[in-house]
Amino acid sequence: MKKYLNETWSMYVLVFAFCFMLFLYEPLTMYLGNISDFWFGISTMFKMSFLLFLIVFIMMVIGFNIVFLINKKKDKKFYKTCTMIMFIVFFCSYIQGNYLVGNLPLLDGSEIIWSNYKVDWLISLVLWIVAIGLVIFLVKKLTLNKMVKYVGFVGLAIFLMLSVSLSTSILTSKEGIEKDFIPLTTNKDINKYSSDKNFVILLLDCVNSTSFMNQLKKDANFKDMLNDFTYYPDMMSYHGYTDESIPLILTGKIYRNDAPIVEWSTNAYKESYLFDLMEKNGYELDIYDTNLLYSDKSAKRINNLIDYEKNEKLIYNSINKISFWKQEIKYILFRYLPSYLKRFSSISSMSYRIGLMVGKSYRLDNDFFESQNEDVLSVLKKNKISIVDNRVFKFIHTNGAHEPYTTNKNFEPIDNPTYYDAIDSSLSLTKIYLEMLKENNVYDNTVIIIMADHGFRTEESHNGKQNPIFLVKGINETHKGMKTSNKPLSFVDLDGMYEDLILGKNSSELFSTIPDKRVRQYLSYSFQHKEKMIEYETKDKAWETEKMYKTGKVYRKS
Repeated sequence: MKKYLNETWSMYVLVFAFCFMLFLYEPLTMYLGNISDFWFGISTMFKMSFLLFLIVFIMMVIGFNIVFLINKKKDKKFYKTCTMIMFIVFFCSYIQGNYLVGNLPLLDGSEIIWSNYKVDWLISLVLWIVAIGLVIFLVKKLTLNKMVKYVGFVGLAIFLMLSVSLSTSILTSKEGIEKDFIPLTTNKDINKYSSDKNFVILLLDCVNSTSFMNQLKKDANFKDMLNDFTYYPDMMSYHGYTDESIPLILTGKIYRNDAPIVEWSTNAYKESYLFDLMEKNGYELDIYDTNLLYSDKSAKRINNLIDYEKNEKLIYNSINKISFWKQEIKYILFRYLPSYLKRFSSISSMSYRIGLMVGKSYRLDNDFFESQNEDVLSVLKKNKISIVDNRVFKFIHTNGAHEPYTTNKNFEPIDNPTYYDAIDSSLSLTKIYLEMLKENNVYDNTVIIIMADHGFRTEESHNGKQNPIFLVKGINETHKGMKTSNKPLSFVDLDGMYEDLILGKNSSELFSTIPDKRVRQYLSYSFQHKEKMIEYETKDKAWETEKMYKTGKVYRKS
């Protein structure tokens, strides 16, 4: 046994360090760095990752031991050569996944143009060639036996460095570990409406204002569906991304890198003017959003949320582990494969929801809410609308025209769908939803706001992400056609609008105190670099991106 361990300890160290890096270090570090993207707590990520780590580690150890046993020669040269190959793969993967990741493409669902990363291919190729050449040189200079021992110590050193890095991330990520409440959104009561009054916000993610209207005008099927609404084309969002924009819509608070996003948004929701206003006027709160950043027990005020922690064991046992691991492995391959091979990871987004949704074996009263347009439509059609006496507030966040694009206006999968196909899908969903309300006699007594959290920059226009779609219909409001108001609006105006709509004002009576000319602000930042928010202002139309100018204010994470 002593002789066996003396010959194999380096292999055990390398395999352990390699599996630790890929299946524990990377998933946990990724989780802690993207907390707001996950519907589950860190304990679920650890348990799922540890199980995968254990399976792969055991399989690799068995494989190496088979090589060790069939290599009957005394010098075990073939086995030791395999160990050196293992070291090259481990070491190059370590460098690739931890130091050559500054230029990785976004995982926001959009198509990745891999041909744009040819410089990365070259750098990655040089890394592997140098590593292989250096190992061959050292083997010839120091002998294979000595190198096998040395690489074991290198593997141990890398494992210790990764362990320290992970421990530091855990210790400094209080937000990711200590959550009083982790909300999971169910479909509970999504088809329940009041015979008295309803207040609905239908949010179509990433739908640009003018693009929406242009598509609407092209299709006669959509001609009359917004007759009772007032369209506000000159609406300006404050943020260009969902995590920061949704809390502003629902709380009136602006995120300026004041704190970690989940901590900040939780405090904002606890003080939400809209929520307080609705409850004060007897409205039940229903929020349908796959990623509501509200980690506090006060979130229980929202009717259709359940606490992940209270249902953790049930949910964990119901996760389709194969689907979950597939998504995890896609991300690991995306991160650690040589640059040219990353395309074969087949990843487009970092969504782990599929691991939960495919299982569908949980014993909860309601399924979990899914935001894809076709999924929302399916749920809306699944059950008849039920009518109750209590007033109802609903916020329904659909995928709208956000990537990945999946279907056309008939919700049919098509090859190479575009942004405009996604807008058509959003229009169809909106039309069907409004017709359902009319057919069940809850359209007239319902305030309806159709909006986006932000717009989208299209290649053929100057429209930017600061100009989302925005339409409003008040209680018992009817028009012969859609009205248009050119008021220069901002999401900071929404709280006043909510109160006016509760008081019974129609859409043309809103924003009466807003002047015809004003200065509005917008925070510009990238998806990858939210730690630096640059403030812009404009005195012109919201879609006139080229007329926006910097104020000199920059909000950075402390």
